Order: sequence, then structure tokens, then C-alpha cells
Amino acid sequence: MLQIPFFFISLFFLFIASYTDLKQRIVPDKLNYGMLLLGLAGHAIAAVYFADAMILVFCIASTAIAFGFSYLLWKLGVWAGGDVKLFAALGALNPVNPNILAAAGLLNIGIFESVTLPIFSINLFIFSVIAMLPYGAIISAQRIGKKPAVRKEFLNDFKKKFFSSIDFAMAVVGFAAVLNYFQISILFELPLLVIYGFLKRYRIILAVIVFGFALSQEINTVFWFVFLVAFFTGFFLLFKLYALSKVLMRKKIGVERLEEGMILAETIMERNGEFEKAREFEIKKVINYLKHNKMQELQDYLKPKGRVIASSAHARGLIKEELEELKKLAKEKKISNALDIRESAPFVPAVLIGYIIVNLVGDFLWNAVFLL
Repeated sequence: MLQIPFFFISLFFLFIASYTDLKQRIVPDKLNYGMLLLGLAGHAIAAVYFADAMILVFCIASTAIAFGFSYLLWKLGVWAGGDVKLFAALGALNPVNPNILAAAGLLNIGIFESVTLPIFSINLFIFSVIAMLPYGAIISAQRIGKKPAVRKEFLNDFKKKFFSSIDFAMAVVGFAAVLNYFQISILFELPLLVIYGFLKRYRIILAVIVFGFALSQEINTVFWFVFLVAFFTGFFLLFKLYALSKVLMRKKIGVERLEEGMILAETIMERNGEFEKAREFEIKKVINYLKHNKMQELQDYLKPKGRVIASSAHARGLIKEELEELKKLAKEKKISNALDIRESAPFVPAVLIGYIIVNLVGDFLWNAVFLL
């Protein structure tokens, strides 16, 4: 019950932080430090009131874990400095998962229970990253109308995926009905679908045949067919729009206009005295290297040799030293006078969504890994 007040306090501050992040692209330090002090002081008072020193010990441990984990991600270039402060503050307010539904007696089931370990901030990070998927898709959906070429390509891909979703949904429903009719385990459907996926000729004919058989056997066939088409299409939209966010949230800017904190969308390297842009990461290229067993080429692609002047992987953005060198190289005409920068999406709203999800499912991930 102790965590319930801290849940509402955290939720209140996260709404404010989300607003400032969306409005000004910053979370004020006084907000982060206020949350941190409130968490530490609140748990210190609770430790005295309940005569239980472990309450404060857990709070300090959670704050240290949250800060250490976040600081490591900042050093790796994954996070900005403000995220470190925010997660340390949330760690102080939430040493363990508040798990508001279980606390209210609504979802008090084993796998959804909270664990008595100060790991809340790590759980929150995982679900915040997951929340970025629909969040990034929403941003892309808002911006795609301003890019006619991208919109045209997206619509063409969507039409192809929609029609392929129809025949695949027919195959899924149809094979399930066939297996059920002959009383064969449904586990055999997966290899059947894999084989079906490799078929090129007569694929649609096969799907229509097994779907027609399903219609003659099952009264819920149409429902499951519509559900699967909607699911496959929605899945494609989510991931496609999220992938497009990398394109829709970048723009070209003159080097002289670059400022500290701006995030490059391309990595500038020096190799053998020459300055060049590193190849952008594409999963298709990785798969192709693996497919043809080109391990040395894959290693060079993932970790190109040379000195990195400014990296697109650093969420912290450009620092003063990198900025000065880029401007110097552009003035000497060793690199282009215009570089692509990436507009970073506000992260705190995703943290807010992640915070709500964590409180809905408890320490589900931990329990799923260690208890099942």
C-alpha cells in the first residue's frame, strides 16, 4: 500500500514532464530534482514511521540502479543527459513496482505480481522503448502527408501487404480447419505455413481451396479471417510507419547552422586521411551478408575502421568539440557544407505510456523469465 501514493505522485509529475518535453523539448532540472528529493524524503519518513529501515535502503538502492543503468546508456550515446535525471528520480519514487491494479485487488495473479527487488527502473526502460513503437508510428502518420514521394511509396507497399495479408489469412484459417478435420495437432500448421510462404505459383489457388473448406466446416471462419487480416495489416502499418519515422524526421542543414545537442542523421568518419560518411545501417544488408556467409564484410559494415568524428548513434547530440571540428572541415571543403540532422521525438511521453503499462502488467517480464 505504501507505493500507491508514490504512483499518483509519479503519474502527476510524468504528465507535467511530458507536456514540457512536447512543448519545449526539455524537462526542467527543478522538476527532476524535485521528484528525486520527494522520493528520498518520502521513503525516509516512511522508514521512520513504520520502523523499517529497509524502506529507505530499497529507495536508495533503486535510485542508484536507475542512475547507474541510465548513466551507462548515456555514456554509450543511447540517451540524453536529461533522461538520466528523470529515471533516477523515478527510481527514487518507485523502488519497486507500484503495480496499482494488484494493489487494488483487480489483477492479483502470480505472473503479474511485483517482485521485492529494486528493479523498477529497468522494467520501465523496457516498456518505454516498446511504447516508442506506436509513438513513432503516430508521428510518422502526422508527417507523411508533407512528403508526397514517401507517401506514394508507403501506399504502394500498403496495397501489396494488404492483399498478401488476405491470402495469408485464408491460408492460416484454412490449414487450421484441415488439421482439425483430420484430428491432427495444430502444431503442424507452422511448418505448413512455412512451406506455403515459399510457394510462388498456385499459392493463391491453394489458399482459396483450404479457405473454402474452412467455410464449409467452421461457423467462425469469417470472423477469424477478418480478425487476421486486420491484425496482419495493423502489424505492418505499425512497423512500417515507425521505420519511416527515421526518414520523415530528418532534414538537411548547413554546417554553419549546426548547434550543440543537434543529432546527426549520418556518421562522419576519417579513414586513411579521407573524410567520408559511414554507410547507414540497414537490416537487409546484414541479412544479405549472413546469407552469403560474408562475415568479414559484415564486421566491416557494423564496425567500420577509422576515426569517428561525429556519430548518428549519439542521442546526446553534438558536443562542442565535434561541432568545432565539423565546421573546420566544412570550411576547408573536406566535408559537405550541408549535413542531415535527425529531429528526435520527445521521449518522456513514451516513458509515461511505459509507466502506465508497467503498472498494468506488474513485473510480468521478470516473472515470465524466472518463474515460468
